[in-house]
Amino acid sequence: MVIEKRQADGVFVEVHGVELSGDERERLFSGLSYLQNEAPSDATSRLVISNSDDGCELRLVIRSVARRFEVESLGAKFGEAFDGLLGTCGRQLQMWQEERWSTLQ
Repeated sequence: MVIEKRQADGVFVEVHGVELSGDERERLFSGLSYLQNEAPSDATSRLVISNSDDGCELRLVIRSVARRFEVESLGAKFGEAFDGLLGTCGRQLQMWQEERWSTLQ
């Protein structure tokens, strides 16, 4: 099953063996939209959501000319895995922004 949503411009989402509730989908696209807005302006992203023996597995790759960001997260449930992904990727993007602005000054 492949989900495409306008709210997550520039993000391709692929789902394997996981059923997301309406609330989870809303949270997913809201979080992806936030990450995409924080990413370099030319960035395109791909998120793969799948089930594993250990729970829900998420893998996000953000590609741009400036840099490539790659995050994997595992959780017993989707929400737990997504929180980990948002936190880790958010920190990577924040560090990239700080580095970028410090070199421009």
